[in-house]
Amino acid sequence: MRRLLLAPLAALLDDLAQLDGVEARWRAVDAPIAEAFESDQWRESNVLEPSITGDARGVRGYRFSYGFPRYRADPARSQRFAVGVARVVGGEAQDAARRVARAAAAPCVEQPIVGFSHDTDGAPVLKLYLLFGDGHDSAARRLAASVLGSERAVAAVEGGLHLLGLDVGAGGLRRAKLYGLHRALPWAEVASRLGLDASALPVETVHDALLIHEVRSPEDLTSTPRAVDLPLRAQRATFAELAPHLARIHPGAVERYQELAVRHPLRMRRVSIGAHASPKLNLYYELDAARARRPAGA
Repeated sequence: MRRLLLAPLAALLDDLAQLDGVEARWRAVDAPIAEAFESDQWRESNVLEPSITGDARGVRGYRFSYGFPRYRADPARSQRFAVGVARVVGGEAQDAARRVARAAAAPCVEQPIVGFSHDTDGAPVLKLYLLFGDGHDSAARRLAASVLGSERAVAAVEGGLHLLGLDVGAGGLRRAKLYGLHRALPWAEVASRLGLDASALPVETVHDALLIHEVRSPEDLTSTPRAVDLPLRAQRATFAELAPHLARIHPGAVERYQELAVRHPLRMRRVSIGAHASPKLNLYYELDAARARRPAGA
């Protein structure tokens, strides 16, 4: 029983790497994932969130994020994980991991999240996030401004600042993202701001929506969000219900997930839809422990 989800995880990573044509040297990132997940799978298997991204360049699936909800009890564990993933990316990634680890100690941070992606250009990316706790918006904005070196970029974010994300390559910071949380918004309003057709989703109101602002430099300021992130549970919708609509945005991303879900025990968690100017669809999922327990053929 110790390997309930470890075997499905290994099979999934092998499948994703083969589909993306990932070089063997980048597969070193599998080790820190499996090591952390061996214990976490029994408490919070949803800490591991693989994802699929589809845009004009194609579909990629060898990417994940890993959360540390028990961060305060053992902060060193997330730091070791981040440095382990950063070591695979190389260059300036390890310094970035250490800087974000220091920032995560701030009381306004609920937990750090660490991720990895293999971009379409073949370059690995370390993804570092700070998830902010409820009721700490002012402190979260000050911390984000300090990390980014720009108060104006943070001020442009509407709603409560929920998440700060940094994409770091071997050459340093590639871009930052700021996520503003909105408990309820009319979907037509969100679609209009993103330049999307409101028929992209069969809903009137979106709940717990994250409007995502992108920052590529301290001078790169815009009040226009680049994407919206939507948890499926909050929308009271299943992926099967939304798939035909999402396929109009990027059929390849939807097809990739559907094919993987036939071969692996997966459950969709949330979707991210990019602005019309740069069409993009991200699908975030988890290993489904309930499905993994079922006998083959059941």
